[in-house]
Amino acid sequence: NYVYVSCENNFRKDNGKLYDTVLKKENISNPSGLLHIGDNFISDFKIPLKKGITAVYYPNIWDIVLCPCSQWGDFFPNKQISDDPYTRIIYSFSILCLYNKNRSHFFDRRFFADLDGFSYLFFAPLTVAIALDIFNDPNIQKQYSKVYFAARDGYIPQKIYDIISSGKNKIKSEYLYVSRQALCYSAFKDFFDYYDRMNWGDEQYKLQNFLNYIIVDNNLKNKILSNLSEEEKNIDLHINPIGGRKSIFPFKKELDNYFSEQKQLSRIYYQSIFSKKSKRELVFDCGYSGSVSNGLGNACGGEKLFDKYYLWENAKNSECDEKNGSKTICFFSGEAPLGLNIILEECFSPCSGSCVGFKKTGSQVEPIVDELYVNELMKADMKRIEDNCIDYTKRFVKIFGEYFESIHIEKRNRFIDTGYRGFLYSPYC
Repeated sequence: NYVYVSCENNFRKDNGKLYDTVLKKENISNPSGLLHIGDNFISDFKIPLKKGITAVYYPNIWDIVLCPCSQWGDFFPNKQISDDPYTRIIYSFSILCLYNKNRSHFFDRRFFADLDGFSYLFFAPLTVAIALDIFNDPNIQKQYSKVYFAARDGYIPQKIYDIISSGKNKIKSEYLYVSRQALCYSAFKDFFDYYDRMNWGDEQYKLQNFLNYIIVDNNLKNKILSNLSEEEKNIDLHINPIGGRKSIFPFKKELDNYFSEQKQLSRIYYQSIFSKKSKRELVFDCGYSGSVSNGLGNACGGEKLFDKYYLWENAKNSECDEKNGSKTICFFSGEAPLGLNIILEECFSPCSGSCVGFKKTGSQVEPIVDELYVNELMKADMKRIEDNCIDYTKRFVKIFGEYFESIHIEKRNRFIDTGYRGFLYSPYC
């Protein structure tokens, strides 16, 4: 078979001369026996028809999305999207995936018409871009033995990183059970040191809710609650923390013993997770202030530095790095986009609770994961987002996998802009 390329044959399609060359060289007497398929309406369709050639117009995805009857021109004012070629590739792929999955989406006036639209236009391309950034960062790949994805918002990013890096010579991942509560035991001297430094927030927070949150030993929890009056149980700690302290102070010995036991178990657990050979570890988290890094450092006896891969950071995290000698790699620059960051954190997370403490089973220390009560509709929706993201990633790997080490996405605010357009700017949302 012979391939005819305009620049190599010195003839163009838009004036018909390349078609004349093909007909002549292939000795085709009946032009209708030649089939031409292309995405340019003039040079790939109208011109060959004039020559008697059978032609099929197969518009590219951007011509479909930005056709005159489409509302999407408000969101993508031109096919370029960005001057970053990799951003253009990832969004062309995203729109094509959505079009092939659910074409009716493109006749809906809403940008995120359903969870498929949200998944394929915002959530999945961003998650793949994050995984590719970790995959391609030479400092990450050379300096660390693993990348730890912190629970709960490391759940989906770890799955996508594992698909992206499968079969490649890249560092492995591990899901890390961690939370502010799980790390609080190592950060404070005893129970009331923790209590006295709590930020109780600006809304009602009852004493019984706090005890249910912090105590995973049901025997101790029931003992304390059964000895408190209803009035004491319902003390609002954001208004009257001193009253709450007085009510539970008679149980100081039991609470301190509990706190000390959890501190010991947390240290055993985290010190068993990380290699003793490495002095630095990398933890993925959405961000922002460095509290997880500080907590893990305390849990490991200050013998390790915990660097962070964040989506965003704040000034407190920068101060934390300067004080501790830790480092932060941020996917985005600037402050977290209000609203989008919360949506991402939730959708990155599984339908399961946080790590609230630790227990000893035989000789092993294991994390205790709190129960999360989720209705069936939310479970189905979260699974749909996860399945879409995995499907998107596998398709992306199949097409672009061999080129991954060349993909470095620079114009990252396109992701934020897409999210804001879908949720806030669209009059049809």
